[in-house]
Order: sequence, then C-alpha cells, then structure tokens
Amino acid sequence: MLDFLQQTCDELARNGLKKIILVNGHGGNDAFLHYFCQSQLETRRDYVVYLFEPAYDKATEDKLDKLRKTTLDGHAGEEETSVMLAHHPELVRLDRAKDESGEDQKRQAGLKNAYTGIWWYAGQPNHYRGDGSAGNAAFGQALLEAEANALAEMIARSRPIRSPWDSRTSSSTTRPSPSRLSPSSRRNDPRMKRVYDLVNLSLLFLIGFFVYSSYPRLPRASDAFQHGRTSGPLDGRGGIVVLAVLALAMTTAFTPSPGSRPD
Repeated sequence: MLDFLQQTCDELARNGLKKIILVNGHGGNDAFLHYFCQSQLETRRDYVVYLFEPAYDKATEDKLDKLRKTTLDGHAGEEETSVMLAHHPELVRLDRAKDESGEDQKRQAGLKNAYTGIWWYAGQPNHYRGDGSAGNAAFGQALLEAEANALAEMIARSRPIRSPWDSRTSSSTTRPSPSRLSPSSRRNDPRMKRVYDLVNLSLLFLIGFFVYSSYPRLPRASDAFQHGRTSGPLDGRGGIVVLAVLALAMTTAFTPSPGSRPD
C-alpha cells in the first residue's frame, strides 16, 4: 500500500501536479497516512503532499453541536448516517439502526497502558459505534458544508509548487541549479540531458576511434583480406564496426530519453 501510494504521487507529479492533497475517507487509514506524509522527508522531491485534517472554528462547532443528538458516535453512528441521508438517502435503512448495539463493549477494560491491533473489534464487535437512528439530513448537510469549506480553505492556503522546468513560469524566474534537484528530476532536466548526451557521444566516439586505430591489427576473415583486396581504412570488418559505433552514437545523442521534458 505504501509503495502504491508513493508511485501514484510520483506519477501525478511527473505529469505536472506538484501539490497533492490526500482526503481520507476512512478512520482506519489515519496512522498510515500520517506515516506516509512523514516518509516524504526521506528524499528530496519536486512536489509536496498534504493530508486534509479538518478543524472547525467556534461558530461552526456551535452550529453542529446544536444539531447533534448523541454523545457516543463513530462507525455508522449519527454523523455518518446523517451525511448519507443528506447525500444518498435511498441507501439508508433507519428502521434497522437499532437491530444491533453500537455501544462500546469495553472488552479490553482490564488491559492497562497497552495498545493492541484488535482494539476496535474488542470494543465494537458489530463494527458499529453510536446510534444511527438519530441521523437526520439537516445535520448531514451541515457536516458536508463544514468539511467542504475547510477543504477549500486548505487548498487556498497551501503553498503552490512549481516544476523547475515549468515553461509557464515568468521569464524572471530563475531555474534551480541542477545540483539542487532530486536525482529523478536531474535526469529529466533539459540542461542535464544535453550534458548526458555530450558525454555519451564523446565516449562512443572514443570507442570508435579505438576500434579504427586497432583495425590494422585485426585478424583477416578471408583470403580476400590476406591478398590485399582492401583499399582503405574503412573497408572490411573494421570499417563496418566503426560505422556501426558512429551510428549508435548519433542515435543515442539525438534520441530523447523516456520521461524527458522539453524546455
């Protein structure tokens, strides 16, 4: 899961999305997503990841408290049932909300100063916490509006990130030095691409020159060579090798690498 999410973010950034916001829809993901955001500090990246964690002002909290009817809430409780009644009421069966208990069973009450992975099932064996029968569409609509407003505020306040090769930046914007880019960005930076092409071309030229210089010492492949039927340094097997190396050099130098971006 960690690798899947990291690769997804990498690909979003490679396609130009440099500000990535994760909106969690399941409480069981909280610890994992915090760890994922922290792991972004492992290496330098040309994008940023935010995790949306809504916090409401006092006026919004007071409004929600006036609409709330229960004190114990959680999975399929008053809040989630209310949101579904406001969003998809046809999927809600309020008549079944009391079929099972949503109370905390406290089956780990005797365990002190410890955490176990089974904590949720120990308290809520029915995977139900709270009282869904208290749900109502007005409360759900207020919750949706509060969360949407909080997300809009976060998007507006989060710092924008620009790619170092983004052509949409103004002419006065100075591109960062290649030495300050991450390894993957450095490979795709047009300036470094030219350097790599020049180095590759130089190395292949040296290899071709070495083969060319060694041609007189290469063993002859047929009687034709032995009887002096070669008329120049680019005839025969050595010439073919030299031409092949030079062709490879030109192809390597002028073929864009996968994932490279134009200026």
